[in-house]
Order: sequence, then structure tokens, then C-alpha cells
Amino acid sequence: MGQLVKICTMLLDSCLDMHGRSALLTSYVHYFKIAMKESKARSQLCKEMAAERNKPGSPETQKLFTIIEDMEKSSSHHQRVPCEAVPSTSNKSVHEELAELWVRSGGCAREMAFLNSWFFFELMIKSMAEYLSMTGRLYLTRRSRFSERFIRALDSLSAATVSEVITRLTKDPRQATSIANSWAFFVRDAFSLMDRSYVMGLVRDFNRDISAKISCIGEPAATTLMLLKLDFVRIVSSHEHFVILNLPFGPPLSIPTSTSSSSLGMSTGSSTVQLQAPSPECVSITSR
Repeated sequence: MGQLVKICTMLLDSCLDMHGRSALLTSYVHYFKIAMKESKARSQLCKEMAAERNKPGSPETQKLFTIIEDMEKSSSHHQRVPCEAVPSTSNKSVHEELAELWVRSGGCAREMAFLNSWFFFELMIKSMAEYLSMTGRLYLTRRSRFSERFIRALDSLSAATVSEVITRLTKDPRQATSIANSWAFFVRDAFSLMDRSYVMGLVRDFNRDISAKISCIGEPAATTLMLLKLDFVRIVSSHEHFVILNLPFGPPLSIPTSTSSSSLGMSTGSSTVQLQAPSPECVSITSR
């Protein structure tokens, strides 16, 4: 698959965006539907899963389920699939299979995967979104949406991505930047689908490993890594629900305290006089 992505990018499509992504493949990911069949009625599956977990829903949750059922019944374009046609839950979804194969890959397959990492990360996000929509897990708690197997594979993929970024920095800084930016876009989109505390952990791990590498290497690699880290934070911060907090800091503890109120008053008075603007008569012509 990595070879196909390379061929589509290099030979079939000459229109690339600022991140080196093929417009043809971007449109493919955007419009292609990975899950070809509806797995089950979403509201019914949500009720079954809630009953299995022995967590009775609140009145607001039951009202939400009722609204969803009414919308599904009134929509004419939704085709319900009988339970016999539902695939087994043991089958892996695309994002799970892709993450596990990526982690276990080696040689040329691993090289092609990281060279075209943007496409596979976009494909994983698309599969994750369709998986939540088709199975009804979008209405569950965020920690219950994805399997532990996928979380473990994603942890391994996160560590492998940071390692590739650091390894390729001296060989090809452009490739390292491309991989880091692709991972940043994946993490940003994952905030809308996954447990946000877990996604923040991915952000923390990336920044921690990059900062550790910056502290033990010299210039100009340290500057390149710092710029790469700033780009990563900038991309993650572009999420629609990201809020920038401007937290005030107190005065430093090293400021000496005044010994007498008179000296404090004198210093305050003198500083007030110094801060006053000079009168127009005292302003020279050369300073205007």
C-alpha cells in the first residue's frame, strides 16, 4: 500500500499542498466510505451495551436515545441490516489492523509507511470516525469507545513515530518534519474521537522525548528540533475546542521588602514623578 501511495503522489498527481499531500489521495480519504455495511441500529446497540455494563442511563440519556430513534425512523435513506448480516465483533476494524501492521512492519514496508505517514494517519482517523458512527459508540463514554488492543498499538506507534522523527533529523530534516506534522494532525483530530486525557498523554510523551533529545544534542539540530516541537504544538492547538489560557503569575519571591513606610512612600513618590510625561514646553525640537 505504501508503494501505491508513493506512485499516486509522485506520478499520477502533480498537485500537492504545502505539506506534500496529494490532492487525489486527500479526496479519496475524504469521500471514500471504509465501512460498506451498517453494523446495527445505533440506538439499539447503545442500549444493549449500556445494559451489559450495568450502568443505567440518566433521564437525559434516555431522552437522547429516544430522539435518535425518532430520527432514524423518519429518515428514509437509512437502510437497516438484519442481525444475521452483522459481522462478528471479533473482526478487526481498519484502524486497528493498520496500527498493528504498522508497528510490526519492518524494512521497506516500514520505510514506505513513514514516508507517506500522512495518508495512513488520515485513513486511521477516517476509520475511527466511521467505526464510532456505525457501531453507536459515539454516544458512549470516551474511554469505552476503542478497544484496549488498539490503545496498546497506538502507544507503540506513538513511540515509533517519535523515534523515526529523531532518527531522520540528521539524515533528512524535511522527512522528519513531515512525519512530525502528520502525527500532530492525527493527534489533533483524535481529540474529537478519543478520550482526551489519553490524547493529552500522547502530546506529553512527544514533547517529553523531543525535549530530552534537545538537551543532549548541539546546534543546529537542537534548533531544528525546537522549531519542530513548536510546529507540533501549533497544529495541536488549532483544534476547534482548544482554549488558550493566559494565567497570571505572582511577583517573584526575591523582591526585597521595604524596611520602613517612609522609604516606601519616598520611592513611590519619586517613581510617580519619573513616570509623568514631560510638559510640551520641555520637549525639544529634535525629539519630536
